[in-house]
Amino acid sequence: HEGVRIDDDYVTRKCDIQKTGTRVFRIILTEGKKHQIRRMCAAFGYEVTDIFRIRIMNIGLGNLHPGAYRELKGKELDTFLQSIGIKR
Repeated sequence: HEGVRIDDDYVTRKCDIQKTGTRVFRIILTEGKKHQIRRMCAAFGYEVTDIFRIRIMNIGLGNLHPGAYRELKGKELDTFLQSIGIKR
């Protein structure tokens, strides 16, 4: 899908949207502006009631609770560092 105007002077990058239920969909962003999903949906007249982040780059969040964290190790850490231009 093409970008969405969320401010008078800002259009988001393209993103991938898949409808997964009557009132549920999955969005894959390539950027992360403040409240971007809520603002994009509002531009089309939709109200967001819940958002669940399932992945950040190559890092799956699994059952990680809000505010919790875990250590990145091994291949997962190596892949992440490579994707942001850092080599170990």
